[in-house]
Amino acid sequence: MIATFLRRLLWVIMLILVQGLILNRVNVMGYATPMIYIYFLTDFAKGSNRSALLLWGFVIGLLADFFTNTPGIAAASCTLVAFVQPNFLNVFAPRDSADDFHPSLKSMGFGSYFRYLLTLTFIFQSLYYLLEVFSLTHPEDIYINIVGGTLFTVVLMMAIASMRKEK
Repeated sequence: MIATFLRRLLWVIMLILVQGLILNRVNVMGYATPMIYIYFLTDFAKGSNRSALLLWGFVIGLLADFFTNTPGIAAASCTLVAFVQPNFLNVFAPRDSADDFHPSLKSMGFGSYFRYLLTLTFIFQSLYYLLEVFSLTHPEDIYINIVGGTLFTVVLMMAIASMRKEK
């Protein structure tokens, strides 16, 4: 229990530091910015405590808001992803998976894992950019930000997933 908490805390710190110090300065043609810290929320097992997942989502969002100076936007978006993550994990996980099923590239296969990450990242990016802009005056810019950020983030998350060791 304590070891799991410390491991998760280390992951959060590492992902937030990478986001705040490196990835916030990376954007493709002024639009696509990867938000790698949501990888943490996609990594929870199937039978995880929903309250803990929501709390982790809110905390990681607040930490991201601190680094990006976005008052509550990342917190709201991460909390939404944490709220819907168990439902989408049930959709994309194999039908006969156990209650402690852990989502990974190896356990789900490339296609299911990619769709799982793509769906959660699209939900995150959509809410994030809609809250950030809070207007629909330039829908093409919003669309480019959402799609570009989603694809860039998913590519980075797939790279991380392919490098991680399976437990």
